[in-house]
Amino acid sequence: MRNGRCRMHGGKSTGARTAAGLERCRSAPRKHGARDAKARAQAKLRGEARATLRELEKMLAGGGD
Repeated sequence: MRNGRCRMHGGKSTGARTAAGLERCRSAPRKHGARDAKARAQAKLRGEARATLRELEKMLAGGGD
């Protein structure tokens, strides 16, 4: 191949190089969205809910007043 890599086992992609290819990469949506603001807010709420649940379970077991 032109880049000196094996066609079958050439290794990792070198990424987009043309202006059009770079723009396509920039405008592509994220694959999972696990790090966006909405997901972080939901994770924080879940953590707070788990902490509250632990406190309630402890109170029901007689360990907290």
